[in-house]
Amino acid sequence: MCFMQAMEKRAHPRVPLVTKVDVESDGYAFLAVAQDISAGGMRIATANPPLAGTLLTLTFVLPNTERKIRVRAVVRHVVEGSAMGVEFADVSADDKVAIRAFVEAQ
Repeated sequence: MCFMQAMEKRAHPRVPLVTKVDVESDGYAFLAVAQDISAGGMRIATANPPLAGTLLTLTFVLPNTERKIRVRAVVRHVVEGSAMGVEFADVSADDKVAIRAFVEAQ
């Protein structure tokens, strides 16, 4: 599949985002770094990504805000040893508005 086909399948445009992300799942927690974000999910750099389908709780702060975002997410794509793509599964209405506003401002 070519790059353009992959982009056309995205429901939400992604924008760059570099911020720390606290990741929790099934009693374990680790710190990772976001690489990009959209209204529907984010890509997170991590050396040991969990398996696709894993449910996570993510906590992060959007740049230039003091708002702590906390969302439930599902791992949808794994790049062994480097990253994971997650889809937001449960986002409060206020957090959804904040994420969309950040993406649209980029």
